[in-house]
Formats: sequence, structure tokens, C-alpha cells
Amino acid sequence: MLKSYSQLLTKLQQLLKFFIALSLLNPGVVTAAIPAQERAALIAIYNTLDSESLKFYPQYWSGWLGAEGAECSWSGVSCENNHVSAISFSDRHIYGTIPEAFSQLHYLKVLDLDSNQFKGEIPAWLSQLSNLKTLDLSRNQLSGAIPIALAQLSHLEVLNLYSNQLSGTIPDSLGQLNNLQQLLLVDNQLSGAIPDSLGQLNNLQQLVLAQNQLSGAIPDSLGQLNNLQYLILSKNQLTGTIPASLGQLSNLTTLALNNNGFSGTIPLEITNLTQLAILLLDKNRLSSDNSTVTAFINNHDCLVESNCALGVELLDPTKINSSDWGTGITLSGKPTQARFISRAVNHPLLAETAYTTVFQNDYNDYVSAAIRIAPEQQGRSGSIYIVVHYKDAWYMKSPQGWENWDTNVATLKASGAAHTLHSIEGIKITEQLSGLTGSFEVYIGYKVDDDIHYNAKPFTFTVSP
Repeated sequence: MLKSYSQLLTKLQQLLKFFIALSLLNPGVVTAAIPAQERAALIAIYNTLDSESLKFYPQYWSGWLGAEGAECSWSGVSCENNHVSAISFSDRHIYGTIPEAFSQLHYLKVLDLDSNQFKGEIPAWLSQLSNLKTLDLSRNQLSGAIPIALAQLSHLEVLNLYSNQLSGTIPDSLGQLNNLQQLLLVDNQLSGAIPDSLGQLNNLQQLVLAQNQLSGAIPDSLGQLNNLQYLILSKNQLTGTIPASLGQLSNLTTLALNNNGFSGTIPLEITNLTQLAILLLDKNRLSSDNSTVTAFINNHDCLVESNCALGVELLDPTKINSSDWGTGITLSGKPTQARFISRAVNHPLLAETAYTTVFQNDYNDYVSAAIRIAPEQQGRSGSIYIVVHYKDAWYMKSPQGWENWDTNVATLKASGAAHTLHSIEGIKITEQLSGLTGSFEVYIGYKVDDDIHYNAKPFTFTVSP
């Protein structure tokens, strides 16, 4: 799950950098003179930078300290209407504290200082940049608390403090940022509860608070964020139940709550999220009557190439009938176009099998499956099977290749040797499916004595020659 989760964060960072790049497009005339106060501020910023960045990376400082009227052509500087409107010092190997001279650039809309080595606290004087729309301080070494004064940035649309060393609580005052669209606080040391006030951010599209030490329950107020597309709270210490109010987030495409301490059942309202493409709930203490998981799969056309993933780990097997245990599919891979379908199994030997749960989807060069073993059969000797429905015939994999399988269970051969079954057994599907082309349905399962368990709903592969 970590790999898919990491890819998710990478995707968000890429989207943000694209957003910032659009913001840096300069509609003004770069040769026009800016006010003397702004030129003096730029020079002061340059003079306070550490000498190593200036000495060893001169390409980042092209044009700096040039003639008056050329400031808007200096590397990393953008202007609009004869004022400095954006500063982008991304990944320039800058050390030290954030220069206070930035506070003199009163028309600044974008301040992008990500991927450097700035230290110290986030300065409260940033609140003086009243026109600021994007503040990106991600991937630095900033520490201390998030300043309450940032709530004064009434035009702020993006606040990205990803991957620093920030501590303390998330200020309630951030709920006053009515124009905020992206709030990314992932990978810090923030603690305490998620402020209820964040539910007031009506324009918020991305709320990413993962990899902190946040505790308590998810506020019901987050269900009011009608424009929210990404809600990522993974890897915290959150507890309680998953609020049913999250089912109101009609634009949500990603819900990641994995690696917390959530308990109770998965609310059925989650299945109302018709735009949802990624759902990560694993590594919690969730239980289920299976209806939520089944409903979600039946209501979604889950394409591998669109990174559809449902991560669910049910840690309370006492609430699940043994006959309901079946196959967990981990989808990953370029050679497939797999989707989950709701047709019932019509092979006589597969009629009593369980539902299919999707665990994860990575962009690798293989497709793998994780088979969940019924509790009473864990520790017993059994074998893993793969059966393919292909061109109106049934086939099973044997050491000699693919063999036609009739309705006699005795002829079914295992895809692997018998061994002691653990709670989850893995197998690489694409290695088993080598030699097949076209579209076909795949069932995976295991056999203990004469007891066969398979996924009741097949997944379909289309493999080109």
C-alpha cells in the first residue's frame, strides 16, 4: 500500500507545481521598471542568501543585480502591471532563514520556496503579503508552530507546508481562509485534533494532513466541503468511526484514511461517492457486514489504468461468516485493462464463493493478487489456484501450461505447491497468465481438502498479442 500511497502524494505535488507554473506566466511587460522599493527588496533578498547557492549554482541567479528596468527578467522573478507578482526559488539549494525583505513585495501573489533548506520558524510577517494567493514552503526544514497570523492572508488559495518539521496544532484560524483551495500539511509533526473550522473552507479542493500525529475523530463538518476532491488523512493517530457525512462529498475522487485507529463499520454512505477513484482504508480496526464493500465494487467501473483502488483490511473476523472470506485482488500493471464486473459465477464448482476486494493498484509491470484465507483454515495445508474463463471454455494452469477444465473437481490442478496457508497468500497473476491473449475472466482461490474458495466476481483482462 505504501507504494500506491507514495504515488498519490507525488501526483498531488505534480499537480501543485503545474498550478504554480501557470501562476508564473507573466502577462506584463518584463522590461518595465518596478518601484524602487521593490528593486531594493529584491537586492536585499539576494544579499541575504547564503554564498554557496550563489557560488555553486550561478545558473539560478541569471540577470540578478542587473540594470534598473530589467528586474522582471531576473531568474525566478515574474511581474504584472509593473510590480513583482511572483517569486519562484524552487530547488535552489538555499540555506538559512526566510529573508524578511520578502515582506516589502506588497503585490506578491506567488511565493514558491519549496525544496530548499530553509530553517527556523515560519515568519509571522508573511501575513503582510495581503495579495498572496500561493504560499509554497514545502520540502524544507522549517520548525515550530504554524503562525496564526497566516489567517490574515484572505486571498490565499494554496498553502503548502508539506514535509517540514512543524509541530503544535493546526490553528483554528485557518478556517477563515475562505478562498483556500489546497491545504497540504503532510509529513510534519503536527498533533491534536483536526479543527472543526476547516469545514468552513467552501472552496477547498485538497485537504492533505497525512503523516502527522493528529488524534481524535474526523469532524463531521468536513462533510460540508462540497468542492473537495482529495481527502488524505493517512498515517496519523485518528480514532472513532468514519463519519457518514463524508458520503456527501459528491466531488471526492480520493479518500485515504489508512494507517489510523478507526473502528466500527465502513459507512454505507461512502458508496454514494460516484466520483471516487481511490479509497484507502487499510490498517485500521474496521469491521464490516460486507454490504458496503460489495456495493462499492458493484457501483464502480474500476479501471487499472485510472488507478482505481479500494484498500480494505477487516481486522475483526468474528463479524464475518467463514463463507464470506474470499479473494483480495491487488491490481498493478501496464499489460492489463482489468475491470471489476458484477456478473455471478456460473461454473458449478465456483457457485459458493466469496466477494472480491480490491486492495491496491500500482503502476508496475505485473498484476498480483492477495488471497484472504478463512480464519478456520489458516495454518492448514492448501494450494493456490487460478482458473480462466476464455472463449467459452474453462482452463486451469498446470506445470505443463493451460489445460481445459471440465466440471470434475479432481482434475483441478494447483498453480503452486501445497503449503501451510497464512492469513493472506500472494501470487503474481501475470506470470500465471503468460501465453494468453485477448479478453478473459480470471478467478483465483485456494483449496483445502475438497473445500474450494474462489472470488465470486471475476475480473477481466484484455492482453494484446
